[in-house]
Amino acid sequence: MDHMKTKVMCVASSLLILLALATPAQSAPPPVPDPLRAFSVLPAGQNGFVSLGDVLGGTHQPHSVDQLDMYAGLIEDDDVTEDELDDHFKSFQFGPGATIEREYKPRADVTVYRDNFGVPHIYGETDDAAFYATGYVAAEDRLWEMDLFRHAANGELASLLGPGTNDAYFHNDEITRRDGYTDAELDEMLGGLSDQFAADGQRVEDGVAAYVAGVNARIAEVKADSTLVPAEYQGAAITDWAPRDVAALAVFQLRDFGDTGGSELFHAALLDQLGKSESSASRSFGRDGKRAHSATGGGGGGPAPSPSSTSGPALDALKDFLIPMDPNTYTTIPSAEGKYPSQSVGSVNEAALALPDDPKKLLRKVYGERQVTKETQRVLGYRPEQQSSFLAVAPDHSTTGKTLEYGGPQVGYNIPQFFMEIDVHSPTLDFSGPAVPGVSLLVPLGRGIDYAWSLTTGVSDNVDTWMEQLCKPGGGKPALDADHYMYKGRCRAMTERTETIFVKSAIGTLEEHSLVVQRSVHGPVRARTTVDGKPVAVVQQKAYWMHEADSVVAFSRMNLNSMSTAEDFIATMEDATMSFNSVFANNDQIGYFHAGKYPLRAKGVDGNLPVWGTGQWDWKGYFPADQLPRMINPAQGWIANWNNKPSVGWRGGDSSGWGATHRSWILQDQMSKLLEGSNTASLSDVVDVIRTAATVDGRAFRVGNQMLGALGDVSGTSSDARAAVADWIDAGSHRIDLDDDGLQDFGPGVVAFDLWFDTLARRVFGDELGGNYDLVSVPISDIASEGGSSYYSDYSNYIWNLLRKSTRDKLAMDYCDDIKTSKKESCAFQVRKSFSQAIKSATEEMGTGDVASWTAPIEKIHFSAIGGAEVPDIDWQNRGTWNHIVEVMGTR
Repeated sequence: MDHMKTKVMCVASSLLILLALATPAQSAPPPVPDPLRAFSVLPAGQNGFVSLGDVLGGTHQPHSVDQLDMYAGLIEDDDVTEDELDDHFKSFQFGPGATIEREYKPRADVTVYRDNFGVPHIYGETDDAAFYATGYVAAEDRLWEMDLFRHAANGELASLLGPGTNDAYFHNDEITRRDGYTDAELDEMLGGLSDQFAADGQRVEDGVAAYVAGVNARIAEVKADSTLVPAEYQGAAITDWAPRDVAALAVFQLRDFGDTGGSELFHAALLDQLGKSESSASRSFGRDGKRAHSATGGGGGGPAPSPSSTSGPALDALKDFLIPMDPNTYTTIPSAEGKYPSQSVGSVNEAALALPDDPKKLLRKVYGERQVTKETQRVLGYRPEQQSSFLAVAPDHSTTGKTLEYGGPQVGYNIPQFFMEIDVHSPTLDFSGPAVPGVSLLVPLGRGIDYAWSLTTGVSDNVDTWMEQLCKPGGGKPALDADHYMYKGRCRAMTERTETIFVKSAIGTLEEHSLVVQRSVHGPVRARTTVDGKPVAVVQQKAYWMHEADSVVAFSRMNLNSMSTAEDFIATMEDATMSFNSVFANNDQIGYFHAGKYPLRAKGVDGNLPVWGTGQWDWKGYFPADQLPRMINPAQGWIANWNNKPSVGWRGGDSSGWGATHRSWILQDQMSKLLEGSNTASLSDVVDVIRTAATVDGRAFRVGNQMLGALGDVSGTSSDARAAVADWIDAGSHRIDLDDDGLQDFGPGVVAFDLWFDTLARRVFGDELGGNYDLVSVPISDIASEGGSSYYSDYSNYIWNLLRKSTRDKLAMDYCDDIKTSKKESCAFQVRKSFSQAIKSATEEMGTGDVASWTAPIEKIHFSAIGGAEVPDIDWQNRGTWNHIVEVMGTR
């Protein structure tokens, strides 16, 4: 579908509004205090219903795409003014406003008002009535989407969609069943909330029951009227929901966004490769971990170092790639506000390490599972990676003297969108924000009466990998498929159950498959391999196991009209078990908290590598919640986070990527520039910060000038290319197409830099990695992607460290020196050589040495169709999927 069709749909939506205005006046909703000035945007739109006629005719229902253009157009506005906020956002006030398109009662004690963007505003006489309506409107707007989510969460996707390409859906069902909970465990988790959290837990339990009743009431209407059946259900049954479905979906999605660890097998394979590089290098490691230059240039004088990958130098080199404590990374809590150290376990005790004998073979299985998961996530229409951002400005740094807050949770782009908006009011509830269909009885972020809050994935390590040593009862050598393991001196039996998975065949029948699921004391068995020749089972332990729903209770408290202060907010978020950064803003406070449940590891255990599960190295409990990073009203007057490190002293997890080039520096740079003059900001100024940051190439922004400095002077075509790169970087390193010709505005510089960066990374790290770049848990370039979020972490962190002598001298290896040659290469040599190679490649690809004529297409965001509707791609931008901006004008 092209932009013209989108505009036709918007005109149709406008006609509906005019018709609504022409109808007799409807009743006004009950008044609710609203001292906020609030805006939001959700592309493509609120409505996810698609009729069969829409699919056949390529049309959209009202409010399916009416927020697409306002979202896409932000990056083309060179300076957003207060009057232009309405061009890029819609109202995020409580209530439907002046235009009520529809008013109805899902049941007698609750009224729903639909506004001119189709957002439901719910007013219940009781909390139960409000929760009932949240289920009802979710099924109105997103019945197919929430059912798709439900099937995935229960490990039943293949029964709905078939096995999928390369059996991806079937294998994802296997993974979900293996790593998930039984029906009895889900019931226990949900039913135990009232015991654990008293009234707060009971409210969630009751709310889920009412929500499910509302969903099922709408399903009954759909079954009775074929015109209400979503087109995607052709040949598929519509079944009622149960509270257990909501619990399963909550677990499924919280894990996707708040499970931030478990990369130990990747690191084991990387460590093995670094050990091999060390032992095969013509120049060996020295005592200090640096490689000593050999005057002979051949095999070296003396025997080769031990190939053991657990040697000190190889472990030190591993840290160069994991950068767990990089002092040059941006922290949300400024150092002046205090230091929040995470647990220190001292130096690694190699006796604890359980490194697989063939880590690459094992990694292929783990990597294959990741690809299966990603394929399923694509079908579900979201990408749960480190993507979200938020900002808050204190009153004394605001132009109006009012607190400002921006939230941009990033969950990918699809139609219908992962989020839907709801606005809910009842005796104890007053909240509005983005809800996830299927668990949309609350919002995990959004706004209350006189405050707003937001979340980003926290990325701290809450998952570890254990190697369970297999054993044979009564003695003897165990087989690789043994169902017993050694734990605290005893040979113990694994728990075992059989799951039945149904797969829809090509003719619509269901094929039955059995899956045996085994668990140790640490968690589900994921794979089997050997360590030092001994058969082992590979198991992951999750710090939040059986406690995902605790986070739901924490979020639900934010929805109460009794919430008020930053202190209340932090106390509430201390119960959240998943890894999240959170921000809060009320009339006179801005606050930050790094939430999550994190293990206290045994002394000598490296959380980045697999460990023996024999009991000696078990976790010693959990990190105290009252010691997690937090801050209220920092002296600098603002808070920024883009999934970056929370505080000085806090250790990066095994997939954090918290290095010197983290994209959060872009926000820091913009906020510093904004406040260095007048020292105040308006709401539109905050939007401009987000708009500007949304198109910046994070690699060029942080390391581009350092690469140019190391390059020095060049001649001929290389000189023109160097100038093009320099001009692009000086202009802000933006990947943007303001003249709308489909090409990057700074095409020559982008072409040259992209090739140069990739070539440089491969030249300096290819020998140590043996060409296995995917062993590192970040891509070479986290470049502008069709999923939107980019520049979280890539090889630019490593290049940054190489191009500064102060950081280069602290590295375990001289990466610029090629271990395959007899001479010693410098970093400056590699920079120059890679530039020459890149420009040669660019000349060949472009078919000309005329640098000014080099072009690069603008990157696009693609909206995954998870139903029958489609929308056009939009120009790439690095910002939240759903955005809200708030100015807190007063208190209740």
